[in-house]
Amino acid sequence: MIVWRVLRNLSLVFFLVTVTGCKLAVIVVEGGEVQSVASGTCLAGAICIHEIVADDFSETFTAVPQPGWEFVRWNSGGDFFCKDSTNTSCTLSNEGTAAIPAIAAIIASEATYYIMPIFQQVSLPITDTVFADGREWAQPVLFLGVP
Repeated sequence: MIVWRVLRNLSLVFFLVTVTGCKLAVIVVEGGEVQSVASGTCLAGAICIHEIVADDFSETFTAVPQPGWEFVRWNSGGDFFCKDSTNTSCTLSNEGTAAIPAIAAIIASEATYYIMPIFQQVSLPITDTVFADGREWAQPVLFLGVP
């Protein structure tokens, strides 16, 4: 009897570990981060993976630029969601799709889909100046890294 319980528990653990689904990769490049209520924040330079194993996934991802940067759009390309959208929020949901075999097959697959915000650097106002000989001059340190 004890052996049966152990085998049953091991089988259950094996099943839970091997259950896979499609994945959503949130790719965040330099210039900002992606925030969501359920998943938290994915920082610049990170790839955050979300495994989707059921038809109850619903999440809004918001691109948040860092100071000196602005959100331009969501990246486009094969297997990207929110392609070319200029809305900072990207809402993804598969709720209510249980009866659609094609979507159930995608969820059951090991395919990976993506979202990636595009940020661009913007000019900051010059605030560190000095006056000399009746002229206002910007400090040279403000031009470090400017091509």
